[in-house]
Amino acid sequence: FFESQLQLFVELRHYLNLHHNGSQDIFPDPKDVKLNGHEELSILIRSHGGKQLLAQKLDMELISTISIQSWGPFSLDFAIELLQFIRERYVAMSPPLPYPVISMPSERDLKRYGCEELCHKVDTFGGYENVARRLGLSFFDVCKQQQLDEQMIRGAKKLWKTRNED
Repeated sequence: FFESQLQLFVELRHYLNLHHNGSQDIFPDPKDVKLNGHEELSILIRSHGGKQLLAQKLDMELISTISIQSWGPFSLDFAIELLQFIRERYVAMSPPLPYPVISMPSERDLKRYGCEELCHKVDTFGGYENVARRLGLSFFDVCKQQQLDEQMIRGAKKLWKTRNED
Protein backbone atom coordinates (compact mmCIF):
# COMPACT_ATOMS: atom_id res chain seq x y z
CA PHE A 1 0.00 0.00 0.00
CA PHE A 2 2.74 2.46 0.95
CA GLU A 3 4.72 2.17 -2.30
CA SER A 4 1.54 2.09 -4.36
CA GLN A 5 0.25 5.27 -2.72
CA LEU A 6 3.56 7.04 -3.26
CA GLN A 7 3.51 5.92 -6.91
CA LEU A 8 -0.06 7.25 -7.23
CA PHE A 9 0.91 10.67 -5.89
CA VAL A 10 4.03 10.92 -8.08
CA GLU A 11 2.11 9.81 -11.18
CA LEU A 12 -0.73 12.21 -10.37
CA ARG A 13 1.67 15.14 -10.01
CA HIS A 14 3.32 14.18 -13.32
CA TYR A 15 -0.09 13.99 -15.02
CA LEU A 16 -1.15 17.36 -13.61
CA ASN A 17 2.10 18.92 -14.79
CA LEU A 18 1.57 17.53 -18.31
CA HIS A 19 -2.16 18.07 -18.77
CA HIS A 20 -3.21 20.75 -16.26
CA ASN A 21 -0.23 23.14 -16.37
CA GLY A 22 0.82 21.91 -12.94
CA SER A 23 -2.40 23.07 -11.26
CA GLN A 24 -3.33 20.90 -8.28
CA ASP A 25 -6.75 22.49 -7.77
CA ILE A 26 -8.90 20.03 -9.74
CA PHE A 27 -8.68 16.25 -9.54
CA PRO A 28 -8.64 14.72 -13.02
CA ASP A 29 -11.39 12.39 -14.17
CA PRO A 30 -10.01 8.83 -14.45
CA LYS A 31 -11.68 8.47 -17.88
CA ASP A 32 -9.71 11.46 -19.17
CA VAL A 33 -6.57 10.10 -17.53
CA LYS A 34 -7.00 6.84 -19.41
CA LEU A 35 -7.79 8.60 -22.70
CA ASN A 36 -4.61 10.65 -22.31
CA GLY A 37 -2.58 7.43 -22.20
CA HIS A 38 -2.03 7.12 -18.44
CA GLU A 39 -3.57 3.68 -17.88
CA GLU A 40 -1.44 2.98 -14.78
CA LEU A 41 -2.57 6.19 -13.08
CA SER A 42 -6.19 5.37 -13.86
CA ILE A 43 -5.77 1.96 -12.20
CA LEU A 44 -4.02 3.51 -9.19
CA ILE A 45 -6.86 6.00 -8.73
CA ARG A 46 -9.42 3.20 -8.67
CA SER A 47 -7.36 1.00 -6.36
CA HIS A 48 -6.90 3.81 -3.82
CA GLY A 49 -10.57 4.62 -3.36
CA GLY A 50 -11.52 6.47 -6.52
CA LYS A 51 -11.61 10.08 -7.58
CA GLN A 52 -14.03 11.31 -4.91
CA LEU A 53 -12.09 9.95 -1.94
CA LEU A 54 -8.72 11.02 -3.34
CA ALA A 55 -10.01 14.49 -4.17
CA GLN A 56 -11.20 14.82 -0.57
CA LYS A 57 -7.89 13.60 0.87
CA LEU A 58 -5.84 15.90 -1.35
CA ASP A 59 -8.16 18.91 -0.95
CA MET A 60 -8.88 19.07 -4.67
CA GLU A 61 -12.14 19.78 -6.46
CA LEU A 62 -13.85 17.48 -8.94
CA ILE A 63 -14.77 18.60 -12.46
CA SER A 64 -18.19 16.99 -12.17
CA THR A 65 -21.15 18.44 -10.34
CA ILE A 66 -20.64 16.09 -7.39
CA SER A 67 -20.27 18.07 -4.20
CA ILE A 68 -17.52 16.74 -1.98
CA GLN A 69 -16.64 17.36 1.62
CA SER A 70 -13.09 18.66 1.92
CA TRP A 71 -10.86 17.20 4.62
CA GLY A 72 -9.16 20.58 4.92
CA PRO A 73 -6.13 22.12 3.25
CA PHE A 74 -3.52 19.74 1.88
CA SER A 75 -0.82 19.50 -0.75
CA LEU A 76 0.09 16.73 -3.16
CA ASP A 77 3.71 17.92 -3.16
CA PHE A 78 3.79 17.74 0.64
CA ALA A 79 2.36 14.19 0.60
CA ILE A 80 5.05 13.06 -1.84
CA GLU A 81 7.81 14.76 0.14
CA LEU A 82 6.68 13.19 3.42
CA LEU A 83 6.23 9.69 1.94
CA GLN A 84 9.67 9.90 0.34
CA PHE A 85 11.13 10.92 3.70
CA ILE A 86 9.50 7.87 5.30
CA ARG A 87 10.78 5.61 2.52
CA GLU A 88 14.34 6.92 2.80
CA ARG A 89 14.56 7.05 6.59
CA TYR A 90 12.43 4.15 7.79
CA VAL A 91 11.69 1.64 5.05
CA ALA A 92 15.02 1.58 3.24
CA MET A 93 17.25 1.36 6.30
CA SER A 94 20.51 -0.51 6.10
CA PRO A 95 20.56 -3.02 7.61
CA PRO A 96 16.84 -3.37 6.92
CA LEU A 97 14.35 -3.57 9.74
CA PRO A 98 12.70 -7.00 10.12
CA TYR A 99 9.34 -5.22 9.79
CA PRO A 100 9.62 -1.84 8.04
CA VAL A 101 8.06 0.97 10.02
CA ILE A 102 5.48 2.73 7.91
CA SER A 103 4.32 5.27 10.40
CA MET A 104 4.05 8.99 10.72
CA PRO A 105 7.46 10.37 11.68
CA SER A 106 7.63 12.32 14.90
CA GLU A 107 8.46 15.99 15.03
CA ARG A 108 11.76 15.03 16.66
CA ASP A 109 12.66 12.71 13.76
CA LEU A 110 11.82 15.33 11.16
CA LYS A 111 13.92 17.93 12.92
CA ARG A 112 16.78 15.48 13.51
CA TYR A 113 17.06 15.01 9.73
CA GLY A 114 16.84 18.74 9.05
CA CYS A 115 13.24 18.77 7.81
CA GLU A 116 11.92 21.75 9.76
CA GLU A 117 9.86 22.81 6.73
CA LEU A 118 8.04 19.45 6.82
CA CYS A 119 7.28 20.05 10.52
CA HIS A 120 5.72 23.39 9.66
CA LYS A 121 3.67 21.84 6.84
CA VAL A 122 2.44 19.04 9.11
CA ASP A 123 1.07 21.70 11.47
CA THR A 124 -0.44 23.61 8.54
CA PHE A 125 -2.24 20.49 7.35
CA GLY A 126 -3.85 19.57 10.67
CA GLY A 127 -1.09 18.10 12.83
CA TYR A 128 0.65 14.75 13.03
CA GLU A 129 -2.36 12.55 13.73
CA ASN A 130 -4.50 14.10 11.00
CA VAL A 131 -1.75 13.86 8.37
CA ALA A 132 -1.13 10.24 9.38
CA ARG A 133 -4.81 9.39 8.99
CA ARG A 134 -5.04 11.13 5.63
CA LEU A 135 -2.05 9.22 4.25
CA GLY A 136 -2.94 5.90 5.84
CA LEU A 137 0.11 5.86 8.10
CA SER A 138 0.15 4.39 11.56
CA PHE A 139 0.32 6.99 14.28
CA PHE A 140 1.88 6.37 17.64
CA ASP A 141 1.74 9.12 20.24
CA VAL A 142 4.42 8.22 22.76
CA CYS A 143 3.09 10.51 25.49
CA LYS A 144 -0.43 9.11 25.26
CA GLN A 145 0.90 5.54 25.18
CA GLN A 146 3.02 6.14 28.30
CA GLN A 147 0.00 7.55 30.13
CA LEU A 148 -2.08 4.58 29.03
CA ASP A 149 0.64 2.15 30.14
CA GLU A 150 0.83 3.83 33.56
CA GLN A 151 -2.95 3.63 33.96
CA MET A 152 -2.92 -0.05 33.02
CA ILE A 153 -0.11 -0.77 35.50
CA ARG A 154 -1.98 1.04 38.31
CA GLY A 155 -5.15 -0.84 37.45
CA ALA A 156 -3.28 -4.15 37.44
CA LYS A 157 -1.69 -3.37 40.83
CA LYS A 158 -5.09 -2.55 42.33
CA LEU A 159 -6.55 -5.75 40.96
CA TRP A 160 -3.60 -7.78 42.31
CA LYS A 161 -4.00 -6.12 45.73
CA THR A 162 -7.72 -6.83 45.95
CA ARG A 163 -7.25 -10.45 44.89
CA ASN A 164 -4.41 -11.03 47.35
CA GLU A 165 -6.07 -9.33 50.35
CA ASP A 166 -8.53 -12.21 50.69
